[in-house]
Amino acid sequence: MRREIFFLLALVGFNGAAQSYYSRSDGWSGPPDKFNISSSGDKISEEFWEWIGKRKEEDEKEIKILEELIEKKREEVKKEIAELVAKANDINTDKIESKDREVDNHLFHPCKNNGDDCIKQYLTMNSQCAPIYPYKNKHKIFREKSISYLPNFNLTLSITNSEIDGLDGKVEQFYINKKTGNLIYAVDFKSITIDSKMTYFIINQRGKEPVVVGDFVKIKFAPTVLTAVIPISYSGLSLKDALISADISGLPIYDLGPKASKTPDPVVQRTLLAYTINMKTGVRELFLTEAYTYFIEYLQNYICDFGIRT
Repeated sequence: MRREIFFLLALVGFNGAAQSYYSRSDGWSGPPDKFNISSSGDKISEEFWEWIGKRKEEDEKEIKILEELIEKKREEVKKEIAELVAKANDINTDKIESKDREVDNHLFHPCKNNGDDCIKQYLTMNSQCAPIYPYKNKHKIFREKSISYLPNFNLTLSITNSEIDGLDGKVEQFYINKKTGNLIYAVDFKSITIDSKMTYFIINQRGKEPVVVGDFVKIKFAPTVLTAVIPISYSGLSLKDALISADISGLPIYDLGPKASKTPDPVVQRTLLAYTINMKTGVRELFLTEAYTYFIEYLQNYICDFGIRT
């Protein structure tokens, strides 16, 4: 750039200014005096034009060399960045894999494919239970009476003379957490159904006696996964201390007898309407008490009998 400025100054005759511009500390002091650059700017020697041409060629060579050096350095920096990123990814991957291994180290899966026969064998060897052979496939379970509470509706259900079907579930998870000392046992049930000959609806009232109506009830639940967290003691599984939770995928289909569904009692009508509107909550509350029973019935009728009566 400084040479172009000198050239412009020379053309307009500012020879002194041009010479002063190139009298710099960088060691280059401009063209020789013999170029005979006139102060009027109307005559420039041939030597000067030759010198300008040479300087231009030298500048172009220098610029080309600098561009090549810059490009080379740019490629080196790109390579270094790529290596650093790859190294960082390797470190992160190692951390993730290490974390996964750490988690897996305290989760013991005694049955690789969660097969029923393997689970029966494992429970028989590590607990006091009698394995169920042959496999009782899709049989109904009879219950004389069960009580369920639905507090959001001030409702208590007394379900009597009922048959439960569909407890032939498929094991989804079966492993032991060594850190907590619990067995996690999850079972997927495609369709649990209840057929009760007589269910009493006990509707509690503030400052009054409850209203009671009864009739038959048939309920078909949506696919449900029951997950049991069972403490392990020195004597085996502590099923009485197990926590059973239910994950229900949808709303049930139910049929209610006319003595309950068509009663003129306004208290009953309001309660049934509230339940219908908020059936999802009602089903969840029902499983707070029923989940334990359904899981134990599944376990003792299809896998291993622990002698527990629900």
